[in-house]
Amino acid sequence: MRKSEVATLLGMLAATDNRTVGDLDVETWAAILPPDMPLADAQAAVIQHRQQSVDWLQPKHIIDLVGGIRRERLQRAGMPPIPGDLTWAQEQDWRVLWCSHVKAGLERSAAARAASDAMGLIEDEPAPAVAAARLQAIEYLAQSKGV
Repeated sequence: MRKSEVATLLGMLAATDNRTVGDLDVETWAAILPPDMPLADAQAAVIQHRQQSVDWLQPKHIIDLVGGIRRERLQRAGMPPIPGDLTWAQEQDWRVLWCSHVKAGLERSAAARAASDAMGLIEDEPAPAVAAARLQAIEYLAQSKGV
């Protein structure tokens, strides 16, 4: 998180528990919170916590709550729609990208497009091996039907 985002988050916390927030608080929280944590997820974590508890929130609580939010997104998305004709290593790389996009808040299909785009895959056209296999299957069916 950027320091400006941490300041916004701490302002949100101060509004609910009357804590005082200064420059050192912002610096410290910014050093603790992951730099890639989206402000919207951290704010959702504060709201979720405040709806259930009046306990004082620390950076670790925010990190844990955001982790839960991201895991729930991944569970809701279900199985990834992995493109065909990838090597095992490519499939693993694609899966990691897809999961990171889903955790960040993209819907299942949008995350698939983003992962494929990041790897330079063209989703609309089948891979050459897939296209050749389809053509071979069509020719075989045509021969078996006497066409």
